[in-house]
Amino acid sequence: MVILPGASGPTVGDPDMVRTIPVILAGLGETALPDLMRRALAAPDTLVAIICVGGLALGMAGLLEGRAAVTHTQGNNVLEATGTTVVRARVVDDGDLASAGGVTSGLDLALHLLEREFGPRIALAVEKLFGYERRGIVWAARGPEALALGRPRPRRFPTTRVALPSAASPAHGTSRCEHPSGPCEPCWSSLSMTER
Repeated sequence: MVILPGASGPTVGDPDMVRTIPVILAGLGETALPDLMRRALAAPDTLVAIICVGGLALGMAGLLEGRAAVTHTQGNNVLEATGTTVVRARVVDDGDLASAGGVTSGLDLALHLLEREFGPRIALAVEKLFGYERRGIVWAARGPEALALGRPRPRRFPTTRVALPSAASPAHGTSRCEHPSGPCEPCWSSLSMTER
């Protein structure tokens, strides 16, 4: 496992006077880091974990193109511009690449990786030892695709309209609704989850 942490410091300022995060990230591109990380990402059975703007450093080096990742909230737009699929979650698990959004998300990433590699009992024991409770949902590149936003949700009710019985009908508003096609929408929505 290779863990690439982020950096701290100001985000704006005269680059000749202040060592800002953008200056630090640009300087990393002139070191051996991009080549070392390229080899780590290409190595089988190697997990690369990136925290905060560590992801931005890899994205700016062209190493995350087409991959799902996240970085600090202030750098997600820049990361997206590098061809990375930015998932705005605290932790993003893209197989052999796992990333955390901000500094505190790094704790969630560490606990997720412990659970992934050693099981939930180990992760929970470390969580208790730290006195920390994980937050948010880990996005992972597995499982079914979610419905696109703005897409109509599938209806659970028949699309044909039926005449509603009068409000005095004893079966109206219950799971025994007497419509020929089953409970009407008003009756269905009034049912508890256990009655459905």
